Amino acid sequence: LAEHQCCCCNNSNNNKRLLLVDLAPTVLPGFRPDSIRHATRWLQRHGVELHLGRPLPELTDTAVTLANGERIVQDDKNQSLLIYKCVGAQPNAARYIQGGPLECALNDKGALRVNDHLQLIGNNSNNNDDTCFENIFAAGDCIHHAASDERKLGHTAEVNGHLVAANVRRLLAAKNKNNNTNNKTNTPQSPAPPLLGYPDDVVGHTVTPQIYNISLGKYNATLALNALCLHGVLAAIVKWLLEWTKVAAAQERPVGILFWQVADGVSNWLGRTLLPTPVDRGTVVVPTTTTGKAARKKSE
Repeated sequence: LAEHQCCCCNNSNNNKRLLLVDLAPTVLPGFRPDSIRHATRWLQRHGVELHLGRPLPELTDTAVTLANGERIVQDDKNQSLLIYKCVGAQPNAARYIQGGPLECALNDKGALRVNDHLQLIGNNSNNNDDTCFENIFAAGDCIHHAASDERKLGHTAEVNGHLVAANVRRLLAAKNKNNNTNNKTNTPQSPAPPLLGYPDDVVGHTVTPQIYNISLGKYNATLALNALCLHGVLAAIVKWLLEWTKVAAAQERPVGILFWQVADGVSNWLGRTLLPTPVDRGTVVVPTTTTGKAARKKSE
């Protein structure tokens, strides 16, 4: 939306209108107030008409009726009407597993339910107990991890992926070791190593750091790491750096791999110390004797 505004509506010689209509009372609902204010000012400065906290009485492919009664219709006089329906963020996992044996892992919103090891769990209709699909893992926006119930951000998806990769390696190592053991007589099989738990064994805390960087055109952005917020050109430069090093890491270039090893370690440390990640007020963290882990229970 922001980049579309920069490219198409910033020219003083055109009369294009860009309207953002949302039932939420602010842009970026759920994000930090500083980011909301910065994004709102940026959009208003670039001529975006904000219609927030209001329903849409009518929304079709060719017409929009605003809450104030104004109706915008694609007709002979207004042939350039373009409507983006950016509504909801429901996972489409059901599209691929509905009707199969994994359908029981879907929750009522279409997300895949996972346990603390990010293994798929499904409800057994015979006894209402959850069944764990030990060799099937899931990560990213398509999952629902009930214990954390965290916001879906790019960073949390990456943390999901780190844990899944580590647990898959552990299962494969145990399988290979036992395959070698089977070739020897009278040698008992070794138990599989314990799987890592999410998110404690990845970030060393009961919650993952809340990290995001939202582009506002090419030379502007809003960035946050928990309570720390940066806006403007500096945030845009950081976003370029993150994207460049992420591509380098995907290409297995040492500079990208090293950068993200350091960046992940530092962000996790900051989330535990100087910039603590907020914990849901409804959750009580009870330390246990195991380092880096904690039990969770809902406060009454």
